[in-house]
Amino acid sequence: MQEYPEHVSIKYVDDGADAADYRIVQLAGKKDLVITQDYGLASLCLEKDCIVLHHKGFRYTKEKMDQMLEERHINAQARKAGLRTKGPKKFSEEQRDSFRIKLRKLLDDI
Repeated sequence: MQEYPEHVSIKYVDDGADAADYRIVQLAGKKDLVITQDYGLASLCLEKDCIVLHHKGFRYTKEKMDQMLEERHINAQARKAGLRTKGPKKFSEEQRDSFRIKLRKLLDDI
């Protein structure tokens, strides 16, 4: 059996689309830090006044979220219509280092 630090807990969720996202939203509280690349989850967490960070280090804001969700919707429609959309580039070591720096700064600030 795996041993975890006392402050770590494991949560199991039902199968199904977005089940994990909805559980995260349910558990998240004001000023909790959520790290995600999922715009839908980010939007829901922002509504709960969470601090939401993308894995590339930028902070999601309510002001930019509508535009991001609209772009996601347009790309989904294009894919359904058979068009190719550009996917994300491979996560680089430089991006990983940048994320570490930005996360550390954020944690120091809060």
